[in-house]
Amino acid sequence: MQKLIGIGIAAVSMFVTVATNAQSAAPAAGPVSASEAAASIPALVIAPGKNTVDALQWMTGCWQAKSARDGSTINETWLSPRGGSMLGTGQTFLDNKTLGWEAMRVYDEAGAVKFWLRPGLRNELTLTLEAAGDAFSAFSVTEGDTTTKLRYERKSATEMLATFRLEQGESRRGADFLFAKVECAESFAPIGKKVVAK
Repeated sequence: MQKLIGIGIAAVSMFVTVATNAQSAAPAAGPVSASEAAASIPALVIAPGKNTVDALQWMTGCWQAKSARDGSTINETWLSPRGGSMLGTGQTFLDNKTLGWEAMRVYDEAGAVKFWLRPGLRNELTLTLEAAGDAFSAFSVTEGDTTTKLRYERKSATEMLATFRLEQGESRRGADFLFAKVECAESFAPIGKKVVAK
């Protein structure tokens, strides 16, 4: 079975899981050329004042995405940046069963912004901020012949797009997840309990 890439950005959740089954995310539709892959995540520079974790304040809160492929739900929760770091968690679940989880930390280090993530029981990964603006941040890391790219983009006050790409030689794979901002009480409520907005 072809390897599938998902953000178990379990989310943010992402939440970045290299999956070997179809439970966490759908594969990109067919092969992607190098030029198409480059166009999907533009190479931009870090805007002035955007090279600290504090610039990612807009990601704070609880986010939820639905997988069009299998109907699974992906939750990401991000705490506000404090003391040079921002913590996040992610969980992917379907029918009351956890399919994936991840722990995330975005932090300042020696003038750079790093994105550490631990997708479930898989090896941890640390990416470096390569581009940022008022409403997006793009991270990447190259290990051997494999480059991993992760981008978060605020589409509106209540929508955030998480884009994950894995480039290995001429192979390009990835997944996109459109998250909606949700009340954090929904993430912490018992399963099946309806949360009433106050």
